[in-house]
Amino acid sequence: MIITEVLAENFRKYERLHLKDLPELGLILVTGGNESGKSSIGEALSFALFGRTDNLTTDRTYKLIHWGAEQASVDLSFAHAGKLYHLKRSVDKQGHQQAVVLDEQQQVLAEGVTQVEQFLTQLVGFNYSTFSRIFYWSQQLSTERETDTKNLQTMAGIKAYAQLDEVLQQELQTTQEALAKLDTDYKATQAAQATVMIDHQRLPDLLEIREVLEDRQKQSQALVSALPTGSEGYLMDHQAYQRYRNKSRWLGRWSVLGIIGLLLVLAAWGLLTLVPQWLEGVSRPDFTHEPLFARRLLWVGVGLAIVTSFILLRGWYVERYRLQPLREQAQRFSHSLQIGWEQANTQLATLLGNKSTEYLQERHLWSQAPEPAKLAEDLSLSSELPKQVGDYSVLPDQVRYTSQAISEDLKQRGRFLGQCMSTLDEDVAKERGVVDQFMALNREAAEQNSQIATYQHDLQVKAKASELLRQASQFSIARFNQIVQQRCQGLLSDFTQSHYNSLEINNDFALRVLSDEKGDYLDFDEISLGTQRQISLAMRMALGNSLVETNDTESQFIFLDEPFAFFDNERTFAALQSLQEATLGYLKQAWVTMQEAPEEVPVAKLIQCLQNEAVLEA
Repeated sequence: MIITEVLAENFRKYERLHLKDLPELGLILVTGGNESGKSSIGEALSFALFGRTDNLTTDRTYKLIHWGAEQASVDLSFAHAGKLYHLKRSVDKQGHQQAVVLDEQQQVLAEGVTQVEQFLTQLVGFNYSTFSRIFYWSQQLSTERETDTKNLQTMAGIKAYAQLDEVLQQELQTTQEALAKLDTDYKATQAAQATVMIDHQRLPDLLEIREVLEDRQKQSQALVSALPTGSEGYLMDHQAYQRYRNKSRWLGRWSVLGIIGLLLVLAAWGLLTLVPQWLEGVSRPDFTHEPLFARRLLWVGVGLAIVTSFILLRGWYVERYRLQPLREQAQRFSHSLQIGWEQANTQLATLLGNKSTEYLQERHLWSQAPEPAKLAEDLSLSSELPKQVGDYSVLPDQVRYTSQAISEDLKQRGRFLGQCMSTLDEDVAKERGVVDQFMALNREAAEQNSQIATYQHDLQVKAKASELLRQASQFSIARFNQIVQQRCQGLLSDFTQSHYNSLEINNDFALRVLSDEKGDYLDFDEISLGTQRQISLAMRMALGNSLVETNDTESQFIFLDEPFAFFDNERTFAALQSLQEATLGYLKQAWVTMQEAPEEVPVAKLIQCLQNEAVLEA
């Protein structure tokens, strides 16, 4: 069992406690000062799993409710044997508990306190007594509890042998009956598949044809909407264009005359001012000899320059902001008209392609197609007309006539394509029904085949398990003791820095450790409290690994609440290192609460608890 998520509400000091994305391997350190809520996390795990804590039995768990709340609840998600489970437990002020276990699909596996307890005991192979002795270290414990025969048998793995064998035989019979029924259903599904006639290429072809027809219909509809509007706009713009073009030409002529006059004035001023000697001997009026004449001539030139500049600016404005927008709009209408002309004078078979044409002929729809367009044969219509529209060289009436002729032809084609698409949609729906039926039968057959393989594998596994179960029961206790001693010796050496290398465990879980310094076994009470805790940690890890291995479970978590309270820094660091290495065994997830986290020890997840904080998200 590996904890994957914890969500507690109104539990102990917490209004909300949410621990998510918990690592499945390594150390999970819970740090914080006194009364910061570290121990409450361990109590939340204990309450969720077994409905009690170390110091509160089932009938007193109402004391776990946060002050001012009506009830406390813990939602626990955990992984076990490759499956994910969700356990929800709550208690109200009257001490009434509710519990339910769900699988990954939120299906109820057990409901009610008693059923949940039985389910969990059968699932993980131990009860609360074993859990609190091996997998949960409570800071408030002062002495170890005495063991009982059932718990010892549970650790040894012999208690469940008879029950498990009976369950295996029942499951074998149930699986065989289910396999026989499933085999009959699979043959019926195969027979149904054989009756379905399907062409795998038919539906893609129909969808491709529909896409072509829809595209052509949309193009026709767009042109039918655009051409009348463009034609009316051309009528108004044609008049405006002619008016502004005439105005532009008039401004152009005046600007040329202004420039010529300006040049003549400047030339005369230059002769009179710069090279008057050139005019000697030339007969000219007397007033041209006056000095003021040249100056007046210059002012005339300035006036001509101003007037000519205004004319040029006005001509540019007319060209840029009047004629150019009209030309652009005419070009857009000319483009639409050109496309409409080309479509109207193109054979429908060419537009639709061979595959679409063959389908329409197959469905006897081609005979309803409109006659091919004959716009090009009309002498009043010219193929050059759409291009001439761009420079307003066509009369509006001719444009209107052409636009109406093209629109009418495209309307007929659009109506025909709409009728074809209605028939095509019926064929698509029918073909999809056949494909869906065939795919459903395929999925059903695949699922049945997969279930058959699963049932056959289960039969083999359960038959082998039943055989091994009978062989293993007679050796289980001896093997258990051997594994514990072997595992504990190695862990004991690691946790005590090689001061103690061997131990003995009696039926009451009393310990005697071998001291190399004294050369004899010492009772557990004779050694220091720090060493006792080191040895207790080693024993718990050894028993935990053995129990998990005996129950044939891949992994398990362990919760240690302040296990290093009496350790110095050296012992704390050594114990954490040993715990980190021990997570490579079956106890893969180790929760440890302590005041502060050493920086040198690698930690899979760090959870920091703060005093006076009722909400913890980590």
